[in-house]
Amino acid sequence: MIPADPVFAALADPTRRAILDLMRGGELPAGEVASRFPVSRPAISRHLRVLRHAGLVHERRSAQLRLYSLDPTALQVVDRWLDQYRVAWATRRQALKRHVEQPDPPRPPRDPKGHRGLIAPGPTNSSPRSPHPEQRSGLPGRKPRK
Repeated sequence: MIPADPVFAALADPTRRAILDLMRGGELPAGEVASRFPVSRPAISRHLRVLRHAGLVHERRSAQLRLYSLDPTALQVVDRWLDQYRVAWATRRQALKRHVEQPDPPRPPRDPKGHRGLIAPGPTNSSPRSPHPEQRSGLPGRKPRK
């Protein structure tokens, strides 16, 4: 069994993930891998070494070529780690589905101002209306102008 830490450390780098994506298409020579990235060949060589030590790629030598291919065995470590989250996600998806599929409760009508809630009853005659704007003084304690 491959330890999880080197696998996750290798997958943490976006360039190494891109190299793995590239290798899904099949075996590639190191030079071909390096030509696809804007970094130096020694940098790609170091990335390939990290991936190889993590068990994510397999190296095969043919004459002077080093051919690299994806080794999915190490990805099983990631898959097992994700399994514990898949259970939680499935439970949450089911709860969301039940919530979404529930019929909506009836909504109260909107009042004339567009606010949700009960429509306010019309004006009552129990309280006197405020004076006409011309009759208000504007300041407390002042008498209206005549």
